[in-house]
Amino acid sequence: MKRIRSLALVASLVGVAGMVTASGPAAAASRNTCPPNPPPGSTVSGGLLVTGSCLLDGVTVNGGATVTSSGHLELENNSTIHGGVTVQPGGELDSGHVMNSSTPTFTPNTIDGGLTDAGGFDLDLNNATINGSVAISGLAQAPTICESTFNGSVTISSVSATLGALEPALVGDPGEPALSLSGGDCPGNTFQGSVFVANSTNLELEGNTIDGSVFITNSTVGFSGNTITGSTHCQNTATAVDSDDTPSQCA
Repeated sequence: MKRIRSLALVASLVGVAGMVTASGPAAAASRNTCPPNPPPGSTVSGGLLVTGSCLLDGVTVNGGATVTSSGHLELENNSTIHGGVTVQPGGELDSGHVMNSSTPTFTPNTIDGGLTDAGGFDLDLNNATINGSVAISGLAQAPTICESTFNGSVTISSVSATLGALEPALVGDPGEPALSLSGGDCPGNTFQGSVFVANSTNLELEGNTIDGSVFITNSTVGFSGNTITGSTHCQNTATAVDSDDTPSQCA
C-alpha cells in the first residue's frame, strides 16, 4: 500500500509540475504586455508585446518587441531592445519622438536585431541606432528618419507621401524646416550598409552618409547631398521633390 501511495504521490507531483510549466509562458506573456509601462530604468526579459500606448523610459528589453495593430511604442532616454522590433499593420513606433505628436526629443535609443515595419501607421526614428537589417513598407503616414545610425541594409518600399497634405517622407533633409519636427530640420543619417528604395513617392533622401551602395527604382525621390562610398543605381526614378533637390545624384 505504501508503494501504491508513493507512486500516486509522484504522479500527483508530476502533474502539478506540468501545470506550473504550462502556466509559466502564459504568466510571462501577461507580465510582458505593455501597457502598463515598465518602470523607468527597468529590464524586461522574455520579450514585449505592445497592445496600446507604451513608453519605454531608459528601459532594456531582452527578447524583442512586437507592436500590434493597436500598439504605439515610444523609446526614450537610452532605451534598448535586444532581439529586434516588428511593427504590425496599423502599429506605431517612435524613437526620440513623442508619440502622436510633431515633437522630437532626439534622445538616443538602440534596437539590436533589426526592424521590420510592414504597413505601420507611423514611424519616427530620431537619433536611433538600429543594429541589423531594416525593412519598411506600406506605411500609412510618411516616416521621419533623422540623425540615426543603421548598421545593416535598409529597404524602403511602397512608401508614399502626399505633398500638400503635410510634407515628404524624410530620410535625412538637413537645413529645411519640417512640420513633423515642430519646424526643426532633419539631420542626415549614417548607413553602414546599402540603401534600397522602391515604388515610393515624395521621399527625401538627402544629407546622409552611406557606406554602401544606393538602389532606387520606380520612385520619386529627392536625392542629393549624400556622401556615398559605393555605387548609385537609379531606374525609372524622378528626383525632384522640392527646390533643394539639385543636383540629383541619379544623374
